[in-house]
Amino acid sequence: MVFIKTLVEEKYVVTALVDTTSRFSTISKELFDKLRTNHGIGCVTKIIKKYNPDAVGEINCLDIQVLHKGNYRRLDFTETIDFIIVKSSKYPLVLGQTWLTIHEVNINLHRNEVSLYGMRIPFIDESDDDLYYKFRKPGRSLPKSIPKEKEYESSSDSSLHEQNSESSEDEFSDTDIPKKKHKNNDFVNRAQHKRKIKSKT
Repeated sequence: MVFIKTLVEEKYVVTALVDTTSRFSTISKELFDKLRTNHGIGCVTKIIKKYNPDAVGEINCLDIQVLHKGNYRRLDFTETIDFIIVKSSKYPLVLGQTWLTIHEVNINLHRNEVSLYGMRIPFIDESDDDLYYKFRKPGRSLPKSIPKEKEYESSSDSSLHEQNSESSEDEFSDTDIPKKKHKNNDFVNRAQHKRKIKSKT
């Protein structure tokens, strides 16, 4: 089984199961209740009930971010992906065929990673962490979430930024920084000039 680390609604870090055999993406009722969101819950159709008798509702626009290089990245098209709320589920979050298809996810078992939108997301072991826990705000032990306008930076942009940072440090050494002038310099200079005139007389 394949698991990746996700951030749901910027509230809980969740170990999500990536399941290519599941027709639907699901969220456990326990996790959904903890999120305390204002999602409108739709009725479950007979087709869904046929595949999952424990289904109790249906939602969309669930904000799921993936962990990439230490930061959480938002994904688009949340309004087109339905999540089924399941009363009893072994896993709090299952990313099924609907989620995988919309985001054009590729699973590489040789590299132990999934790829989407140019990002490579490593697998995690189910036993590495709790299945889900509260997300602590940026600046503490957990990675921070990236604002939407700064998402999906290419590797070339990142490397360019690193090069610019290094060159900036070289160009602006301590010797190149002009020393701050004393605010009373003019007053001191005038006083010294007067002393010189008096000493001559």
